[in-house]
Amino acid sequence: MKKIALALLLLPAVSFAENINFIGAQYTWMSGISDEEKVDGYMVGYERVFGDGFAAALDYIVLDTENKTLGTKDRHQEVNASVDFAFIGSFKTGAVYIGLEKELYNGSNNKYLTKVGVATRSGEGLDFDFNISTRHGDIGLGGSMRGQLSDGIMGWELGFTHVLNKTTSFAGLSLAF
Repeated sequence: MKKIALALLLLPAVSFAENINFIGAQYTWMSGISDEEKVDGYMVGYERVFGDGFAAALDYIVLDTENKTLGTKDRHQEVNASVDFAFIGSFKTGAVYIGLEKELYNGSNNKYLTKVGVATRSGEGLDFDFNISTRHGDIGLGGSMRGQLSDGIMGWELGFTHVLNKTTSFAGLSLAF
């Protein structure tokens, strides 16, 4: 995992247009589960957009599950690496893209996620990402928005992923540089 993180940070910017980096921290919660359960946690992520048509990201996610009836608590941790390739348009102005995500660590087994979507990732104004994904045959819908706070590098983020009648939502802050 350390080698992948290092490779993402050190990939050269030669022959690419302007690159942009995002670092974010979000509060995460799940809905669509029984009233006896509460699931929430946090996510910390790094994404780099190379030029107009390629993006790579690394996310660390921690979700705490509490069953109020049984009085049990469980912690789930994931590290996910993903790459997205814009095959129509550019991430700066709006792109149709395909993506692949791999769980590097979640305490049990590795899983892949594939997705297709539309997105802007410019760090200026309002960025968005709407996608359809699949993991082991389960279809999911996802969406997120990122906007700037004033004219600086600080921004806000909101998003969701909906799979199997369960929705995971997040809200947080990010830096674009």
